Amino acid sequence: MKRFYMFCLVLLVLSAHAYSQRRRPAPTPPVITSNEEIKVSTNLIRVDVVVTDKKNRPVSNLNPGDFEIYEDGKKQKISDFSYVSSGKQRKTSRPTSDSLGLETGSGGTNLKDKIAIPTTSGSTGGGEIRRTFVIVVDNLGLSFRSVGEVKRSIRKFINEQVRRGDLVSILTTGRSGVLPAFTSNKKQLLATVKKIKWTGQSRGGADYYDPIKLTLLEEVSEQRGQDIPGVQEEAALLEDVELERKNNLAIATMRSLQYVVGGMSNLPGRKSLILFSEGFSLTNRSNRNSSVANADDSDTGAPPSSMNQFGSGAPDAVKALTESANQASVVIYPIDPRGLQYLGGAGADDDVRKAFDRNFRPGQTENKRTNRDYEFRQTQDGLRVLAKETGGFAVLNQNNLGKGLERVIDDQSYYLLGYITDMETIDGPKQVFEKVSVRLKDPDLRVRY
Repeated sequence: MKRFYMFCLVLLVLSAHAYSQRRRPAPTPPVITSNEEIKVSTNLIRVDVVVTDKKNRPVSNLNPGDFEIYEDGKKQKISDFSYVSSGKQRKTSRPTSDSLGLETGSGGTNLKDKIAIPTTSGSTGGGEIRRTFVIVVDNLGLSFRSVGEVKRSIRKFINEQVRRGDLVSILTTGRSGVLPAFTSNKKQLLATVKKIKWTGQSRGGADYYDPIKLTLLEEVSEQRGQDIPGVQEEAALLEDVELERKNNLAIATMRSLQYVVGGMSNLPGRKSLILFSEGFSLTNRSNRNSSVANADDSDTGAPPSSMNQFGSGAPDAVKALTESANQASVVIYPIDPRGLQYLGGAGADDDVRKAFDRNFRPGQTENKRTNRDYEFRQTQDGLRVLAKETGGFAVLNQNNLGKGLERVIDDQSYYLLGYITDMETIDGPKQVFEKVSVRLKDPDLRVRY
């Protein structure tokens, strides 16, 4: 009986303990007020830059002390530094020093909203990264003669330069509905090159530039040695029609390139878009009489035409393209296959004075030659803008296209510089790109970004 009472007492205690456990309220999570919210006000900004010497050779042995980064004119401390190498390099003789020893794999926002950051500091071997090339043949802006030269250059590039692990895609602006798959298979790439054709809708004709042709009224005016009513109006109308056609084709080229850039945006690292094109003008006919800046044979010549001067058409299309390229980490390298050209009188020019042994006054023929020279330089300005605004360079007045492609390949190595910034003062990657500038302490070196 005593044992029975003891059993009941233990059972009562256990029941009371279980009941108290069920009644115990769950702890209420603390309420975070707006004043207690955690905010991240700083971020790591990275910018990739290419450094070359006076001879446009890449410089690969710099250290953080050789660079200066400014945000809104205020110098920033470099807290992140690495060099990404594509393999083949022609190094300059400069003293080297250790990097900061910081890993570059931590999260951050790149200057151009880059998406791939190397995971090692210092120099990265050529086998550790993949080179990404998109070769665009602007058959909407190439002459029949240029197409053959371009195809030969691309075939040589494939046979001699493409290596295992490279990502290469080839397409034309006339048929860019689908971005071809990237591959390093040389047979596939060569088969694609074979399909490249010239189109009669191109901005370019049979040759690098069309021979001068005079209208009927212009011929009569030349023969008589005096102006005839309606001559200038007729010539201006025909010229406006042709300029409008070329402007529309230039816009079509920009839209095709923007589609290609969009397809490259998800690929890792710094990407290269090699554009074979005879260029396009960023001016309209009303500016034909403006002074033409002297241009040299490199991408560092006279300042290109202002993209915002006219506010419509090709300039706006170029501006939209370069903004998309910067955000997608795509660098554009335009190559003009026309090479170095003599733009004076040509045997094919329609000069009626040749048919008469008389000294007529200089007239429309000379004016047309002047306009031809002006238009040629303006089309090169368009290519310069694409290169300059995306961190690349334009290969102009170069008869050996293979040399131009070699320069592009050598340009695939770059430095990654980073600094800590207050993100509350910056509204998105676009504003970062507008506020940040990079300088070199050595005046003999050049930097592109």
